[in-house]
Amino acid sequence: MRVYRTDREGVQVLRLSGEIDRTDAEMLVDRLGGGVGGCWILDFAGVPHADYRALGILERLTRQNPGVIFSGFSDYLLSILVFVSDMKMAPVFSTWRTALRYLLVERGKLGAPAAVEA
Repeated sequence: MRVYRTDREGVQVLRLSGEIDRTDAEMLVDRLGGGVGGCWILDFAGVPHADYRALGILERLTRQNPGVIFSGFSDYLLSILVFVSDMKMAPVFSTWRTALRYLLVERGKLGAPAAVEA
């Protein structure tokens, strides 16, 4: 697995490529600080296969931190995610740009700071 990291308006976009196994998923969770704080988009557009245990680990991360969301799943990866998910599945967006818009606008995660009146 390879990870390409960019910052878009305060949101970290991690574009993943190659196959993802359990060790890769654990490394990502460690790098994201166990899911505490911050907004992260994990983009799977370049991932042809992911081990079901890896997707389970990453799906649990989204429950710990609602600021971590997924994008770019193929139908194949989405079927694996559905298999490992509990009752409530993590949000999945078609592209990282759609996910970014969701974090910035819909959820208001990173709105502009309010003006302070003197």
